Amino acid sequence: MSDTRSTPGQRAAKVYLSMFQVSILTVVAVASLRSLPAMSGYGLGSITLYLIPALLFLVPTALVAAELATGWRGGVYAWVREAFGNRWGFQAIWLQWVQNVVWYPVQLAFIAASIAFVFGDNDLANSGIYTAIVIVVFYWICTLLNLRGGGLFAKVGSWGGLIGTLIPGVILIVLGAVWLIAGNKSQVPMETSDVIPPFTGLASIVLIVSNFLAYAGMEVNAVHANDMKRPGKEYPRSIFIAAGLILLVFILPTLAIAFVVPKSQLGLTTGINIAFQAYFDHWSIGWATAIISAAIALGALASVVTWIAGPSKGLLAAGRTGLLPPWLQKENKAGVQIGILISQGVIVTILAGLFVVIPNVSAAFFT
Repeated sequence: MSDTRSTPGQRAAKVYLSMFQVSILTVVAVASLRSLPAMSGYGLGSITLYLIPALLFLVPTALVAAELATGWRGGVYAWVREAFGNRWGFQAIWLQWVQNVVWYPVQLAFIAASIAFVFGDNDLANSGIYTAIVIVVFYWICTLLNLRGGGLFAKVGSWGGLIGTLIPGVILIVLGAVWLIAGNKSQVPMETSDVIPPFTGLASIVLIVSNFLAYAGMEVNAVHANDMKRPGKEYPRSIFIAAGLILLVFILPTLAIAFVVPKSQLGLTTGINIAFQAYFDHWSIGWATAIISAAIALGALASVVTWIAGPSKGLLAAGRTGLLPPWLQKENKAGVQIGILISQGVIVTILAGLFVVIPNVSAAFFT
């Protein structure tokens, strides 16, 4: 039992993360509903395209993360440092951090599209200026939540992920099942042979390899293992729970989208919302589209909150060894890495300008 007493000058009592919170935070970090429309165009073949990377990457990564987190606390930086030295540890956490800096505008553009559906304005989702404004405003909101410290990011991330990722995923699965049971036509072939996607040579190999990225992030919350009461037992369990949920969130909702949305209508930022709209309009409950779009936006926002908290914390630990300038090592009174968070916020704000400069939102998103 940790001592929670404090004296003037000391930080507040430690706030522990539960196994449930870490599980949901991991699901939120990995399983974004944003990526599903891109795979739904392959119909039943998407099952195979998800399972191969899951067996070769998701499961091994989950096992390794669970094992390393119980032996060496501190996440990717600590693990690589122990094996190859401090500079390689810094290189590993730097790569994890910087690839997420350019991912934030992508995820936030998806949020902008979902919000447009909330107001029933599909054309708004194609406005670069609107998208850029949403990216900047919501990114800084996420940053402020992290700067508060005290486990607030975990509460927002776990509940946001539950409401905006798992629940919409379950609803989409139910809608897809009811659609088929009611005898409605599927937009993709439903033969058993279609589970094996056609092999087109190098293009198929590239597709499978690129789909490994869909499972990236299993290790990101290992940096928070220190914030659990019994990390040796709770963290591995949370990882395995998360892995199972991630597979369900990817495969079944992807098929539900494929059943109802023609491949030609699957936009990179709007595909998931179009699927819900098609289902709800079919059963004359179109008003529900706005509600579910708001929930999806909340889930996407939760993933941003989660990713902001993870890699930046690991980068701070690495930077304290002298590999980052002092101004990037600064922490606020809550013990949060304010120097790094403010710096990455400036970069994200600049990147948001791409949606203004490039006239087509999907092109900017892909860029």
